[in-house]
Amino acid sequence: MNPKWHNMLLTDSGFYNNNELDKPLLPLIKRFAEMLDKPFFEAKILFIPTAAMPDKAFADRMTKRLRDELLQMGILPENITIHNIDGLLSESEAMTHDAIYFTGGNTPYLAKRVFEFEFDKIIRQMVFANKVYVGMSAGSMVAMPNFNVDNLPEHNNEFAGLGLINAYFTVHCKPGIPNRTDFLLPHISLTENQALAVNNDGYELIDGLSAPKFLFSVDNYETRPITKANCEQVMDVYNSNQDFFMLTEGKPPTLSGCLANIDAMPPGFDPQNKHCIGFWENKKCTAILDFLVGYPNQDSLYIGLLLVDSSLHGKGVGGRIIKSLLDTAKCHGLKTARVAVCMANTKGATFWSKLGFTKTGESKATVGDIVMDVNIMDLLLN
Repeated sequence: MNPKWHNMLLTDSGFYNNNELDKPLLPLIKRFAEMLDKPFFEAKILFIPTAAMPDKAFADRMTKRLRDELLQMGILPENITIHNIDGLLSESEAMTHDAIYFTGGNTPYLAKRVFEFEFDKIIRQMVFANKVYVGMSAGSMVAMPNFNVDNLPEHNNEFAGLGLINAYFTVHCKPGIPNRTDFLLPHISLTENQALAVNNDGYELIDGLSAPKFLFSVDNYETRPITKANCEQVMDVYNSNQDFFMLTEGKPPTLSGCLANIDAMPPGFDPQNKHCIGFWENKKCTAILDFLVGYPNQDSLYIGLLLVDSSLHGKGVGGRIIKSLLDTAKCHGLKTARVAVCMANTKGATFWSKLGFTKTGESKATVGDIVMDVNIMDLLLN
């Protein structure tokens, strides 16, 4: 019986656009987080720079760049094990890691080392156990049945790969390059911002630029998308705001409610424009924010939920988060910002009033199975 596995992510050029750490490819990072199914700071990564090793200077640059990407996502430096394939790593040692990351470089050299030292057995054991396989460029290409895509016959053992994806792809393509149709298997032309999410049944093309670039920073907080993998950390913020949930929903916060909020949006709304962001400091989530770009009108920003850990109430954290968000909204050409405040939440109304929001109407809002009366508060973005 063939194993069921679903945690392979074959990127063209990593997780950040143009190698710049302020330009994350959020759909790729989100998929990586979902595959890990645990907080980034708990994840242990087996980092394989072997493909770059024929050129020491290039290998050093490649290792630093991709390691910096992992650190930027929240992977701890002590949880990154760098290993050049040499036959000395045991399967049991490899299996203590949550993911294996193959860098770019020389694909034939990487494949030679993989098969010479029977590292393919470790790879398959990890993949079939649903550890995460991440590839970048050559590290992705070695997963194909044959990586000499430009000069196939398709069954040339000299260029045999791992055969973990039932397709061929070409990396570093310019946008608009058509897929080839002269192979026995499908072919994909990958651009630098794309990746293939692969499982035992097939693959899915992910465009790292499909989500709008709506990035901002606040103080020294690290911002991360809220996902299934980190929702339990986010619950610390929810649980510290029991009074808010009892006032607005009449019941304590729940993990199911936190998870539901990730995908909560108006009917027909483009999920690419829904943002759930957490703010981390010293491995602890201290605030969360969710908002919609382009709602209720195309040039509008709709703020859904802002929560700050109760230990930080009164210290201006929430105000700084919103001011940074509004500044970013202006840069993106948005004209108005809106928030719906539960009528019973007088402290909340005061907070938004101090930021310049004014009441423009009344409505009803549905949160789960709760229907509440709300004040609509708007702000013109000059």
